[in-house]
Amino acid sequence: HVRSLLPGIMILPLKKLFKFKLIFDMRGFWPDEKADRVGWSRTSYKYLLSEHFQDKLICTSDKIVTLTNQAKNKILNKFPKLDPSVFAVIPTCTDTTKFKLLEYQEDSDFEIIFGHLGSVDTAYSVDPILKMIKNFQEIGKKVKIIFFNKGSHEYIESKVKEYNLFQGTFQIKEVEFGNFSNHLKKIHIGCFFANYSTSIIGSLPTKIGEFLSSGKPIICNPANEDIVEIIKNNKVGLVQKFETEYPVEDLFISLQALKNDKEMPNRCRGLAESFFSLNLGVKTYNEIYNELSTQ
Repeated sequence: HVRSLLPGIMILPLKKLFKFKLIFDMRGFWPDEKADRVGWSRTSYKYLLSEHFQDKLICTSDKIVTLTNQAKNKILNKFPKLDPSVFAVIPTCTDTTKFKLLEYQEDSDFEIIFGHLGSVDTAYSVDPILKMIKNFQEIGKKVKIIFFNKGSHEYIESKVKEYNLFQGTFQIKEVEFGNFSNHLKKIHIGCFFANYSTSIIGSLPTKIGEFLSSGKPIICNPANEDIVEIIKNNKVGLVQKFETEYPVEDLFISLQALKNDKEMPNRCRGLAESFFSLNLGVKTYNEIYNELSTQ
């Protein structure tokens, strides 16, 4: 069972010498992640070589684990002779026991408080989110955003200054993972913008499961098909094309409806437990092991 491409490359020669079942747990398209987030040229030797070995692993493995159905379908389009049963789709898991449904800690100074978890660059961008906050403020809406982040505080502050958010309408907090739940009770809605790229097709942000585990709906862009289906089909948030013009007042009304939906917290938590939970991931991996051990 190899997780990601690099250990897979090391195992390929052994696969030729010895008889064993191989699980390639992709965790996304590694060469494309390097191109999209680190700047590798797609014509460079390191990219082409990495993609070659990735393809080799896909065609050699007895089971392939992807994070999204869109990634699975992309691979099947490239290798139509592959048996679809070789795939297992296991989304990024969340330990739901670390997050609790807590009553919102009311702050009468704000109509909606947004929360942003984790990374603010490379795979993500805060510009569309900050522009949305600024748009709401310009039409007189009382909104606030809290960034839960490690290591990028100066970058966030520079971006906030660039969008000239009203004083007191943003916070940056460095929070230990085990204490996330208590802090998330201070927000109404989670938000993020994942940059469009080839690699995002194979990604499913961990923060989705974390927001949902805390009973918080999400607003984000349609970064990939799986994200859109999860949010729309389960009615746990809004998918918004931030990069195009949108009616600001209408969007705010829709977000207020999310906030005021009394069933929302339980719906979010229920989805987290039925789709993103760590226990479900463990169960699926055990099924894969049992399947391969009997072949």
